[in-house]
Amino acid sequence: MIKFRFKLDKVLRVRQLKVNLAKKALAGALFCYQNEQARLDQTMVVYLQASETLCQRETAGITAGDLRAARVYLDRVAEEVAVRQGAVKAALSRVDESRGRLVQAMKEQDSLEKLRDRRHQAYREEIQRQEQKVLDEVRTK
Repeated sequence: MIKFRFKLDKVLRVRQLKVNLAKKALAGALFCYQNEQARLDQTMVVYLQASETLCQRETAGITAGDLRAARVYLDRVAEEVAVRQGAVKAALSRVDESRGRLVQAMKEQDSLEKLRDRRHQAYREEIQRQEQKVLDEVRTK
């Protein structure tokens, strides 16, 4: 009896490696996204605190020089928030890109696995026919 051998087994292994690499790339992209999101959250906290401090100082009375310095600081923190938002958006884009590559790699792997399964099923059916043929020959003799 001939042992089943899938001729595209090496290609299937390459596809499996491609899926594993895509998973690792997605994990890395998610890690970067989470870090950027945490940085944005921290910057937003600083902005809200600075804004609240400025409002409190305005109601309590503040000199023009202090008001200007506080406004400059608040503007700088607002620019930092905008930069962080851009970084988060870029990181999210990389996550989406990585997820798309993973989905594509998984589709390619699945198609080869289905082909292997169909060929293995055909192999088993052929073996079963041959065994039945031998049994029929034995019965007739």
